[in-house]
Amino acid sequence: MAKSPSVLLNEAVALHQAGRLANAAERYRAILARAPQHAEALHLFGLVKIASGDLAGGVASIRRAIAVQPGNPLFHANLGLAFLRARQPADAVPSLRQAVALDPATPALHDQLAGALALSGEIAAALEALRQAQGRFPRDPQFPVRESALLIHTGDLAGARRAAEAALAAAPRHVDALVNRGLVEIAAEDLESALGYFEAALRIAPMSVAAQNNLSSAASKLCDFDRLERLTPLIERRVLSGAPNDGWETLTHVAYLCPYLKLSPAVQRRTVDEIASRFPHVEALPPAPPRPQGRVLRVGYVSAGFGNYAIGHVARTLFRNHDRSRFRIYGYALRDRSGEDHPFHRAIREGCDEWRGLDRLADDEAAALIRADEIDILIDVCGYLEGHRPGIFAHRPAPIQVYWLAHAGGLGLPFIDYLIADRIVVPQGEEKLYRENVVRLPDTYHCADGLPFDAGAPNAAAEGLAGASFVFCAFNNPQKIDRTIFFAWMRILAAVPGSVLWLSDPSGIPAMQRNLRALAEAACIAGERIVFARYVQSKPAHLARHALAGLFLDTMTVNAATTTLDALWAGLPVLTLRGKWFAARMAHTMVNALGLADALVAEDLAEYEARAIALALDPAALAALAGRLRQAVRAEALFDTVRFCRNLERAFLAMAERHDRGMRAAPFDLARA
Repeated sequence: MAKSPSVLLNEAVALHQAGRLANAAERYRAILARAPQHAEALHLFGLVKIASGDLAGGVASIRRAIAVQPGNPLFHANLGLAFLRARQPADAVPSLRQAVALDPATPALHDQLAGALALSGEIAAALEALRQAQGRFPRDPQFPVRESALLIHTGDLAGARRAAEAALAAAPRHVDALVNRGLVEIAAEDLESALGYFEAALRIAPMSVAAQNNLSSAASKLCDFDRLERLTPLIERRVLSGAPNDGWETLTHVAYLCPYLKLSPAVQRRTVDEIASRFPHVEALPPAPPRPQGRVLRVGYVSAGFGNYAIGHVARTLFRNHDRSRFRIYGYALRDRSGEDHPFHRAIREGCDEWRGLDRLADDEAAALIRADEIDILIDVCGYLEGHRPGIFAHRPAPIQVYWLAHAGGLGLPFIDYLIADRIVVPQGEEKLYRENVVRLPDTYHCADGLPFDAGAPNAAAEGLAGASFVFCAFNNPQKIDRTIFFAWMRILAAVPGSVLWLSDPSGIPAMQRNLRALAEAACIAGERIVFARYVQSKPAHLARHALAGLFLDTMTVNAATTTLDALWAGLPVLTLRGKWFAARMAHTMVNALGLADALVAEDLAEYEARAIALALDPAALAALAGRLRQAVRAEALFDTVRFCRNLERAFLAMAERHDRGMRAAPFDLARA
């Protein structure tokens, strides 16, 4: 006896809730075969299609449900949420307006409408929607919380502070209100005050994702090692327990911070596994047709950093150096940097044969555009950095997909075939640690660019360095500094009388300076021996001031990367350590590509300290090393962009050959040409 539609619907809903989408879809189809106008089946079938990556089919099904039951607010709401999920907020607004009109008593609908308006750029309309909702639901703190977040975005910090305070007045223990109150202080550049709000939120909800993430970010910028060391076990506990509020953005934030916070390998594995699990229902595009015989390889680079950004600084001339007899180069920008007053964006864009902006496209639309360009090899040069869009790669727009350069290590995503590395950052035997197939380039995995720098001697007094007997420089991102390396630096200063440590302070945060000087005093080093370098907007001026230092001291948990290249190019030796993981080996591979590993790579912290002290106390030895560096910069591989480009091209050709022969992606090493 055939099952009734109501029985089939109950079965379908149970399967749907269990995540068995294909089985649920079968039941919904069976219902609709017998009752084509079954509104609930049409609606739920649409949700299954959307969850499976078929946005167009899902939208069409929900619209059919609305045609049958136009007065159902849930149908309109879910249609709007489908557009939001597809990064089409402007299309979501009419549906969510209709949902609010049909059901004004449901607070979540007002919240969703305001969110869609904000994402569409209609900030004034979003604020008005939130204020109307506050009038209807005066005791609900969520609306002033949302208002404060929007006002932070607009730069109205006074209004944002008032809204956050209103939320706390209504609900003093509201975690999101406390976090937003802290974010107001972050925007006002008062990180110390922000810490108190984030910690108050954690006392109420120790597993709060927002509180943990924002506290870790603020504490790391302040070099507040005590707070970071207390927080790390909480983050580990949350990740390993699989906290349900760990969304996609949270997971990628943790993945990026894993090496910075020295999170355990178990946390790192769990994080990338959880990230990978977010994509099983994204529908891949059909396999690309074979490349026409004789057609050059089409290579697409995808990044949000094509401009005044670390990637733009190191890869400025890479794109123009590709061999056009073999390759056609496409640039896919995840962020529009064309308005920047720097030469990097223009140089990269002019170095590409074709240029596409993806920032306004949904993931599936961006993937379709890339497929239409018939890209053979697609390279993710963004990873988990700001602006990341791995959902584009999840649709499989290119037959070969590669991760390279953006940050240390791999992504752990099943739709990335290859990881570009070298023999130092991923030594033999460590390939098994990566889900991607590791491809080792012969010199180094990292490209570098020789940038111009100002002529003339920089002013030591203007930089606060007058009178120093020796200047140790550590222009690493302050977030890379940890307690272990900082106290190693203090021992080095103690052994070199009159020396100073010149640190980068790009944000000009007084609290960070106070924290590090207090730690120096605790190590019996006068606080004034820690000198902070102000931010210099001009890259040539920044490079020129390296001449004031005698030795660059690297961090050990996460190495300096672009800042290592800056120092080496400027002729400043960089002392680093032999690291235990990818992020701790970046400087090693760079100095090795200059033939200077024997002098600049220490085996352990004791040797690192001894070498730094010996070089500072032996001007002749340091001068000889600086001379070797100047010669190596001109003669060796690191700053030879053309040589690097040819190695990268050989890797691309080997990948393409495997694919053209019907072979699966596999690890391989490239020999020196």
